[in-house]
Amino acid sequence: MRDKISLCLIVGNEPIHLERCLTQFAPAVGEMVVVHATGSVPRDVRIAEICQRHGAAYDIYSNEAEHADWPHVDSFAAARQKSFDIATKPWALWVDADDTPGPNFADALHELLTKFEADNFDAFCLFHDVAGRGIAHNIRERLVRREAGKWVNRIHENFQLKEGAKIARCDSPVVVHLPHADEPKQGSDRNLRILESIPEAERDISALYHLHGELMARPERKAEAVKLAADLARRPDCKPTERYELFLNLCEMVRPAMLETNSAEYTTMLTALHAAYKCQPNRREALALLGAMHLDLGDMVTAEAYLRAMMALPRPEDKPWTHRDGLYGWAGETLWTQFLRMTGQTQKADSIERTRIAQHKFSISIIHPTRGRPEQAAQVRKRWLDAAANPDRIEHIFGMEADSPDLELLARFRHATSPAGQLDKTNCVAATNAAARASVGKVLIYCQDDTPDPPLHWDAAIEEELGDKLNKPAILQIRDGIREDGLICIPCMTRQTLKALGYAGGIYCDQYRSMFADTELTWRALKGKWIVPSRLIIRHINAMLVDGVEQHETTARSNSPANYRQGYEVFKQRNPDYYKQNPEEEVALLAQLAAFGA
Repeated sequence: MRDKISLCLIVGNEPIHLERCLTQFAPAVGEMVVVHATGSVPRDVRIAEICQRHGAAYDIYSNEAEHADWPHVDSFAAARQKSFDIATKPWALWVDADDTPGPNFADALHELLTKFEADNFDAFCLFHDVAGRGIAHNIRERLVRREAGKWVNRIHENFQLKEGAKIARCDSPVVVHLPHADEPKQGSDRNLRILESIPEAERDISALYHLHGELMARPERKAEAVKLAADLARRPDCKPTERYELFLNLCEMVRPAMLETNSAEYTTMLTALHAAYKCQPNRREALALLGAMHLDLGDMVTAEAYLRAMMALPRPEDKPWTHRDGLYGWAGETLWTQFLRMTGQTQKADSIERTRIAQHKFSISIIHPTRGRPEQAAQVRKRWLDAAANPDRIEHIFGMEADSPDLELLARFRHATSPAGQLDKTNCVAATNAAARASVGKVLIYCQDDTPDPPLHWDAAIEEELGDKLNKPAILQIRDGIREDGLICIPCMTRQTLKALGYAGGIYCDQYRSMFADTELTWRALKGKWIVPSRLIIRHINAMLVDGVEQHETTARSNSPANYRQGYEVFKQRNPDYYKQNPEEEVALLAQLAAFGA
C-alpha cells in the first residue's frame, strides 16, 4: 500500500518544519513531492537540500506574471495542483509542512487502503487536529485519487472531486497541525490581498465567506464585515455550517464592552444566536454563547435554561468542520460550573471538576497565581486549555489573596485563596501554595499571567518527558526562552515531589514573599537529583527580562528591593551550605542588593 501513495505538499521557507514533516511521513508513503512556493521572497536553499537528502522530488511554483512582485504565493490551489501533477502514484496524501502524523499513522493509512480501495472510493476524509485554535476536528479530503478531481480556490484551497465521486469519512488516522512554539504568527495581510485581488464577479460564496473572516479581524473594517456576514447568511447557496458561523460572528462583532438588555446590541445578538440555533440545533456553540451572555447580565434563570439545554446535547456524530470539541468537555463544563459558582453552589462545582480529573491516570493541575489582571488571567487560562492535547484531564486553579479585587471575576473559576491581608506584599508564594494545596492532579505546572502562549500539546510533551517518573520525585527543567542559568522558573513536578519538598503540599517554602523561593526549589531539586531535562520552552514575557514590555504593578512589587533582601535573608538562613559552596555568587548578589538599595 505504501508504494501506491505520494506525499504531496507545498512549502514556504520553513526548513525546520519540512525536515520534521518528511521524516515523520516517510514511512507512510512511497514517494514525496515538495513544491516550493514563496512568491517573490528569495527561496531558502535549505529546502532543496532537505528534499535531496530525503529523496523527495523538488520543484518551484512561480506566481503568475501579474503577481510576480507579490512577496507571497498568489494561488495555493495552483501550487497544490503542481505537486499533484508531479506525483506518479495513484493516491495522493496532501499535507502542510507544519503538519505531523497522528498515532500509528502509517499502519492505519495502509489498513484503510487495504480494506476499502477495492470498493472504488475516490477520497478518504481524515480528521485534521488543529487544537490551539478552538477547532478540534477539521475534516478534509486528505487521501485522494490524484485523477479524481482538481484543486480550486486561490486561498483556503480545496480539492474539488468530480461529480459522482465516492467518499469515505474515517476516524483514523489523524493529521496533526503542529507549528513550532517560537514560529511567528502569519499575518492575514496575504490572505486579504489574495481575496481582494479576485474580481468581484468571480467571487463565489466560499471566497466571500473567507473575505468576511479576514475583514472581521480588522477593527477599522468591522462595519464591512458585519454587512457582509448579514448578506451572506441570507443567501440560499450559503451552506448551513457557514451560515451558523456567520450568525456567531455577528454576535461577536456587535457585542459592546458593557451589555444591557434594553440595548439594540442585545437584540441583535439574541436574534443572531437564535437564528444560529435554528440553523443547526444539534450543536452547542450558540447555546453556550446565549448562556454566557446571560451569565454576564446576571440573569441566572435564563442562563440556566440555555446552559441546561447545551449540556443535554451529545457530541454530533457527523462533526462539522467548525466543531468546537471543548464545549462537549472542559469548555462546556466551565460554563456550567460558572453558573453553579455564581449561584452559590461552589462545592458542587468543585466536585464536578475533581471528578473529571480523577478519571485520568495522567492528570495535570495548572497552578496560576494572579493579581490585578483578571481579564488577562482568564484569557491565559483559555489559551493553555485550548493548546492542550487532552484538556479534559487538566485542572486549572487560580491562586489569589482572599481580599483580592480580582475575586469578583475570577471566582467564576476554580480557585484557592491565601489568607487575607497580603495585598501590601503581593505574596505570590502564598497564592501559589494555596492553589497547589487545593489541586488534585498527578502533575503540577506553574503558570502566570505573563506566560500566555504554551506550545501546542504541551501536556502530551510533559507526559512523554516524565515517562515512568510519575510516581517518583521529579521536576522537569522547562526553559522560559530567556534564562540560561538553570534556575527552575517554571516549575513542573510530580505530586511525589511535593511530598519530598516538605512544604506542606506547597510548591515553595511559605517563608518567602516572592524572590528566592525558586532558588531554594532549584537547590533542593539538585540535591535530591530530581531534575529531568526538558525540550519544552514556555515563554515568560516578563518586563524585567524582555525589552519593550510594559511592567505591571504586580511584577514591580514582587521584584521590589525589600522582597529581594527578605528572600536573600530567608534563603541564607535555610540553606547555609549553598553560599559555602558558591561564595562568589553571594559576593555578586550582595553587590546587586546594594545597587537596588536593599
